[in-house]
Amino acid sequence: MNADTQAASLLRTLAATKPGGRFLELGTGTGLSTAWILAGMDEQATLVSVDNDADCLAVARKFLGDDSRLQLICQDGTEWVNTNTGPFDFIFADTWAGKYTDLDTVLAMLAPVVCTLSTICCRNPTGRKGTQKKQIGSLTN
Repeated sequence: MNADTQAASLLRTLAATKPGGRFLELGTGTGLSTAWILAGMDEQATLVSVDNDADCLAVARKFLGDDSRLQLICQDGTEWVNTNTGPFDFIFADTWAGKYTDLDTVLAMLAPVVCTLSTICCRNPTGRKGTQKKQIGSLTN
C-alpha cells in the first residue's frame, strides 16, 4: 500500500518536530513511509522499522539500508511488540500490530508527550489584508 502525499508529508513533519527522536514504524512494506519519516529526521534521530515480509524488506533495504539512522527488522509485528519496549517518541503503525491488535502494548511504548500548538497563521477576521497569530491550545499526555 502506498501512502498518499498528504499522509507522507505529515509523517515527515511529525518526525521533524522531535530532533534526536527515537521512532518506531510497524509495517515497513517496501519503505515508502519509512523514506518520508527519514526525510523529516535529523542526524541524531533513529528509526526502528519492523515488517514480516522479507521480500518487501529487501526493497526497503536496497533503497534505504545505507542510512545509519535506520534499523530494519524482519519479524512479525505482534512478536516484536511483545518482546520490546520503548520509549519511542513517535510510532507509526501501518500493520495489524498497533493498528488493530496490541494497541495497549504499543501505546505503552510511547514516551510522555507534550504537544503545544502555539501559533498558527489564519485570515484576519476583520477582512483586512494580512494574517493574525493566535494560540489554539496545548496537549499533555
